Amino acid sequence: MFHNKLELLLSICMFSNLYPSFLPNAAYYAAFVGIGFTALRCHAASTVRTLPTLALMGVILLSTFHSGGINARSLTMCFLLFVTMAWSSEEYFHFKYRFLFISLLLYAFTSVINCYAKFAGINFYETVQSNIWGSSSGEFSGLTCHPMWLSAACGIGTIFFVYAMVVRYKRGDTYAAAAMGLASLASLWTAMQGGSRSASGIAILCSLFLILVSFEDGAKKKKLLVPILFIGVLTIPLMATGNEQFKRKQGGLSLYDDNGETSRTALWKARIDEFQSEPALGIGFGKHKGGYEGSTETGSGWLTALAQTGIAGFALVCFLVYRTRLSLAELKVDSTVALFQSVMLFLLLHSLFEAYMFQIGWYMCLFFWLLASTLDDYKTYGTIPDMEGDLFGEEDDEEEEESVTV
Repeated sequence: MFHNKLELLLSICMFSNLYPSFLPNAAYYAAFVGIGFTALRCHAASTVRTLPTLALMGVILLSTFHSGGINARSLTMCFLLFVTMAWSSEEYFHFKYRFLFISLLLYAFTSVINCYAKFAGINFYETVQSNIWGSSSGEFSGLTCHPMWLSAACGIGTIFFVYAMVVRYKRGDTYAAAAMGLASLASLWTAMQGGSRSASGIAILCSLFLILVSFEDGAKKKKLLVPILFIGVLTIPLMATGNEQFKRKQGGLSLYDDNGETSRTALWKARIDEFQSEPALGIGFGKHKGGYEGSTETGSGWLTALAQTGIAGFALVCFLVYRTRLSLAELKVDSTVALFQSVMLFLLLHSLFEAYMFQIGWYMCLFFWLLASTLDDYKTYGTIPDMEGDLFGEEDDEEEEESVTV
């Protein structure tokens, strides 16, 4: 696993954006450059998505220029799309596949260390608030920069632990599967401590999706699913109702408050207002309409794409995202591919509430587009790296191979 040194190094650079003062902020952007050089080294060439990706880059630059001038954020976003989506090759696909798997391991590690941070009383966000304002809101970010970032990361970590449980269960290792199941519950509990109801709920849905698509044998699937549902029904409501972070949110444990609004309603209205002002090409990447300049949160990746790039950019985003879908038959072949699809589903659903796809300063943006291109590439190339074998060992003591035929 850790012999993939370049993939591990670049994953750490990407994750430095999640943790305060871990590495300089430049390390995150260094990951862009490293991935770009890897694409060149792997002789990446044009694919079916090259033209729509270049078109999306053109819309981003045109809309931003029209709204007052091209800025560094729009150029950086175009560079990200260029190195992740515009080109590919079988060797580059293998690199991205390994990079993503190692990144998912880091998500699981994030869940573990922040679960420890909760019990140890370590809370970076509280420290920052106390130093600046002299008081704290009581929100928990653990070792990460922000509570919402923690929830999203631990949501993905939860899905990874469910994947590990499925792999161990398929191999007949019941005790290890049970241990991974408990780890997934602990990871979900940690996600809830960040206060994001959407990340926690969507992580549960995507974990169930992963279990449902990972088995060809219905009886074996049912044998695993029944105890999971039973334990989940007993424990998850208790974790949610006792969560102080949820109670602080607008509407508390309910999605809606007394006025029938969510914590995202005002942000969604702002994005719709921005779209209506410039429906064709949008208001420009990273821009806000007059009256919304002070906003630091867009509230939805989908609405951000619509507001900032208009109908033209939104249609191209939808086309590129649509290409990430895989058939159920493909997902049943390989548990790791099912994991990737489940995480992509998490990102797409959570993008209703968070701006992954266009939030260039957030490491999730890089992760999102790399995952999208890798799922699309999976349908093109005939081999995949055996990351499951690297992590869990070869099944039935078979000789380890570099890759397996799809």
